[in-house]
Amino acid sequence: MSHIRRLPRELAEKIAAGEVVERPASVVKELVENSIDAGASRIVIELEDGGTKSISVADDGEGIAGEDLALIFERHSTSKIKELDDLYAVKTLGFRGEALSSIAAVSRVELVSATAGREGARVEAVGGEKSEVKPEGVPVGTRISVRDLFFNTPARKKFLKKQSTELGRITDLIQNLAMAWPRIHFELSHNHRKVFLLPATEDVRERIGQFFGAELARDLIDISHGDEALGFRALLAPRQHTRANTRSQFIFVNHRYVRDSLLHGAIMQAYRGFIESGRYPVAFLFLQIDPAEVDVNVHPSKLEIRFRNSSQVYATLLSAVRAELEKTWPHTALTMDEGTLDERRARIRQKIGDFFLRSEKPTRQTGLWGPGGATSEHPQGPGFPSAGGFPAAFLPVRGVMQLHNTFLIEETDEGFRISDQHALHERVLFHEIGTKLRESSIGSQQFLSPLMMAVTEQDVLTIEEHGELFSRVGLDVKPAGPRSLAIHAVPQVLSPEETPAFIRDVLDRLEEETEEKPFDERLEELAAALACRAAVKAGQALSGPEIESIVKRASDAKVQETCPHGRPTTLYFTVAELEKRFGRK
Repeated sequence: MSHIRRLPRELAEKIAAGEVVERPASVVKELVENSIDAGASRIVIELEDGGTKSISVADDGEGIAGEDLALIFERHSTSKIKELDDLYAVKTLGFRGEALSSIAAVSRVELVSATAGREGARVEAVGGEKSEVKPEGVPVGTRISVRDLFFNTPARKKFLKKQSTELGRITDLIQNLAMAWPRIHFELSHNHRKVFLLPATEDVRERIGQFFGAELARDLIDISHGDEALGFRALLAPRQHTRANTRSQFIFVNHRYVRDSLLHGAIMQAYRGFIESGRYPVAFLFLQIDPAEVDVNVHPSKLEIRFRNSSQVYATLLSAVRAELEKTWPHTALTMDEGTLDERRARIRQKIGDFFLRSEKPTRQTGLWGPGGATSEHPQGPGFPSAGGFPAAFLPVRGVMQLHNTFLIEETDEGFRISDQHALHERVLFHEIGTKLRESSIGSQQFLSPLMMAVTEQDVLTIEEHGELFSRVGLDVKPAGPRSLAIHAVPQVLSPEETPAFIRDVLDRLEEETEEKPFDERLEELAAALACRAAVKAGQALSGPEIESIVKRASDAKVQETCPHGRPTTLYFTVAELEKRFGRK
């Protein structure tokens, strides 16, 4: 039988450290937030080997008095809260008083600091054991150096990722802090190479431009709202700048970067009908609210929050953003992609039936018919199975018509079938790309002059890490600076105009991954993304030869009836179904 016992102090400290210090980015976050809370106007971060070897953070804040350094590495020692009520109206980024003790428990730390008009001091800690405080002449402010992270917990060290991955997490962190605090000068160096040099600015739009390019920053839609309960500023990108996930939605509450499903949901709902389903807008939201109305003490790394009146926050944000978007763009409902696969199929079948009931006679689009026209008889047969059960081999096609520049209607022996031109072409391209990848690699088209693309530091690291993956699909892209890429060649199936958006989607997906994947799995996902981006679009008028080519290639390949994303490519209708709808039987 096991007995309850008090854990040794050293073991307890390491357990507590594991809750706060997950990786180098956790250390940088705590140290930089302390600098901000100290009123720093300039913060310099220096890293070695992705932060695993050393991290140094220096600031020009108010500093720490020498007599306080004796408590600096003690758990729950802080100057930021004094009583219970302070915990329910937190005005600083840090407040728990456990970060420095947790960092010191798993590393070698040196801290020097000075306040105005007083001599500075130094204190060190190794594995939680601190030294005596000694006087030292230093400028006003604080410098903390953390070396050999997890030197005494090798099991934790084994779970760290590659240097590029750990560095990427830190660059993301500094990017978010710099956008939350644009009036602070930030510098970040890695292995003696400058990564960020971000002078202070009065306007967050300029800071956004430092990370995402001047063009995007210039085109942002600016929305401001303010009342006694809630104020916010939202900078929203035009709808052509959508992404594959929410990584490009940046939300800050009282200058704190957060991940909040409520606020993300309000942004998505505001964009509903303006962008394609499955795409995500680029948005920067800066929200100010009474600290007593938000609880920031609900997540170990303070990334999640809880509002006292969440419904009011949601409704206010949604209403203001939606109203501005409706003034900016004509409203176009995009409801066909909503729901499950079966629901979408049923909805499309119903709409097609309604279309034929409304039409007294079919309307043919001149120049869009394939060889043979559409005048053949419709011999009655046993009827097609329901959608999803039709045999893979296509029956002979007598005529093809494009409907609303989105659907292809084809006459068959048993009735007709209707295909989503984008989904069908996407499935065809996915099949063809997969075949070429199994044989060797995809052919490329070279540019005489490289196409330049503005990206983030994290994007550059991702390109360097996954160079082989991109080259397999015919993409030759290389870093051309700290925040730009040079595109020298693209896959033959992809137009140059679509290339930046394709690369952006792939980078977003790769950077969102939390677990390693086999190379072949990533390659298949990349092939699917390429097929989607290269396929003809809904609303795109096609010539007769273009339609014929898509239909023939689909027939030759005997492609599946869903695109790589699971959307239906084709639905089937029989003469018997039409006769029933028209009351003939």
